[in-house]
Amino acid sequence: MSSVALFCAHRWEAAPFLKIAGMRACQTPHFPFATFHNEQKCFLILTGQGYLRTAAAVSAFLSHHASDIQMVGNFGVAGAAPGDWSVGQPLLLNKVLDKSTGKSYFPERQLASPWPETWSDCRPTPVKAVPVGRKSPLLPPPVYDMESAAVFGTVEQYLSTSQLLLGKVVSDNLLEAEPSQIQKTLLKPYEEACQIFWDLLLKKGRLLTTEPRRKTAGLAATLTERLLEDLQSRLPLTVNQARELKSRLLGRLLVDATPASVAKLRDILTLNEAASEEPWTKPRIKQRLERILGELEQTL
Repeated sequence: MSSVALFCAHRWEAAPFLKIAGMRACQTPHFPFATFHNEQKCFLILTGQGYLRTAAAVSAFLSHHASDIQMVGNFGVAGAAPGDWSVGQPLLLNKVLDKSTGKSYFPERQLASPWPETWSDCRPTPVKAVPVGRKSPLLPPPVYDMESAAVFGTVEQYLSTSQLLLGKVVSDNLLEAEPSQIQKTLLKPYEEACQIFWDLLLKKGRLLTTEPRRKTAGLAATLTERLLEDLQSRLPLTVNQARELKSRLLGRLLVDATPASVAKLRDILTLNEAASEEPWTKPRIKQRLERILGELEQTL
């Protein structure tokens, strides 16, 4: 079994994993965060709510255990605007926006899952009203949480982002229900989602340690760089835009790196690309990138 470190904000979010993985509380001297583990050396750490507590917990743990950990996960609940995602819907995150700094993070996806993928708008305080301009017509709507940016930003200081998996279950439509009612309503779908997420963590960990997968990852990375370099010779992307597109391309090629798949991706990158002498303004670049990302989503 792959060695896993799973970070959850609240005890009730962690409870199903303790049962699934057979974890018990363990004493960790000079470590102020509740920690659980099993005989397979898998760990679960309760971070508490919010960016600062989460960053402190992840950093404190990985500073001593990073060399022993194959996979890191973050799982819990998140809010969604009414009409965007239904309560109880599990999701994998393919992007995290740290609203405090404006920085975007792009996890490397390396396996297919039964869940839709979306992005998290991570904020320092709970979102109580629908944010203005939250959606793009070509991208899935976001969810809102308070910890995912801290997990990603800290993990990337110790491990490869290919060793990270982020998931959320929609708990509410922006605080329309009381926390106790949310837990009661979510109990069964959340427990089912926890089992699937745990299986995904272990599966991804196994894939990272197999030689054929390493070769596939190397080929996918090389093809991604070539496709991105070709596009950037025509389209002046910003650093964050290039990172986001790279993540999406890599995720697709890790699933299928056949010549037919590469040709399909090249077609998407040149979709509706017409010769024009007009300068690439920021709005035009953004519109072009959103169209490409929208097409990529439909191929996954």
